[in-house]
Amino acid sequence: MNTETSDQDTRETKNGENGAPSRRQRLLAAPHTGFGRLAARTGALSPTRLRGTLAAVICAAVLAVGFLGYSVVKSIDTTGTRDAGQESVAAAKKLVPTLLSYRAENVKAQFSAKYDLLTGDFRNEFEKLATSTIIPGATERKVSTEAEVVEAGLISNSADRADVLLFVNQKTTSSDSPDATLDGSRVKVSLTKIGSGWKVSGLRPV
Repeated sequence: MNTETSDQDTRETKNGENGAPSRRQRLLAAPHTGFGRLAARTGALSPTRLRGTLAAVICAAVLAVGFLGYSVVKSIDTTGTRDAGQESVAAAKKLVPTLLSYRAENVKAQFSAKYDLLTGDFRNEFEKLATSTIIPGATERKVSTEAEVVEAGLISNSADRADVLLFVNQKTTSSDSPDATLDGSRVKVSLTKIGSGWKVSGLRPV
């Protein structure tokens, strides 16, 4: 053992024997002294003040948890709406060319497959227009058309509904006009989320 350390321990022991606390004793006593002071302060509070203090602490904790919960829910809701908007634009860009494109050959069967892409009153309206006008005209005049979305933008949306603006080019041929004609139009598309997918619930030129 180091002689200097041994002498120091001897001096601290003597100090302890003489009634004066050694440095080690003071160090060990410090935490107890701190807790004693804290206990003394707590004990100095009246029961009413102590209950009031505890109630204030609990209330603050509840408010903090509530605010955190609201922030999380708000963040999820915002993220969900933003994702729905992106999904609806992608769906419109895919669905509308399918609805507006057809070939004269077997046109009736092609339109039968389109109806499942629609929902609400618009499905009935589209089906009536197809059976009364589009299909007969395509069959008689050998009309074929191909639609392409060149631009798309979100107008508004919620988690399960959206309005999208599309710029659409249509290339059309017929027995009257063998050379293809190109027409451009702007179309407002309304979509509704059904289950995990989107369906068209409205379509009109603007």
